[in-house]
Amino acid sequence: MDNRRGFLRFPLILSLEFNIINKKNQMLGPYSGKAVNLSGGGLLFSTSCPLLRHGTLIIIKFLGDEGSGLQGDFLARVIRSKEQAAKQENHLPHYLVAVEFKFIKESRRSAILAYVNRRNLRRKKTATSV
Repeated sequence: MDNRRGFLRFPLILSLEFNIINKKNQMLGPYSGKAVNLSGGGLLFSTSCPLLRHGTLIIIKFLGDEGSGLQGDFLARVIRSKEQAAKQENHLPHYLVAVEFKFIKESRRSAILAYVNRRNLRRKKTATSV
């Protein structure tokens, strides 16, 4: 199996907001999204925002989960954005967007990995206790 990623992805659902940095270094947004999976290297999220192209820089802020280690802004670069066939409940187009984190300190990367590990352990405990 060819694994191009340096980190395993962990499935989760987590609300987020993001701003787009355009070519004039202006901020557009905020736009909303939902994380689908997260790793120490980046994430996959869904959004109705059609403006995300390969190479676009965005600033992501995770919502909720206070004390999770995911506070603050994360700079990321869009790797791919693909429109999905199924529309959202509000009939808007729906995109899956993959991003890689840029200029991330190892302490923040470690906080992300600790967060996803805690969530993964919690999910496994819940699954085995049912």
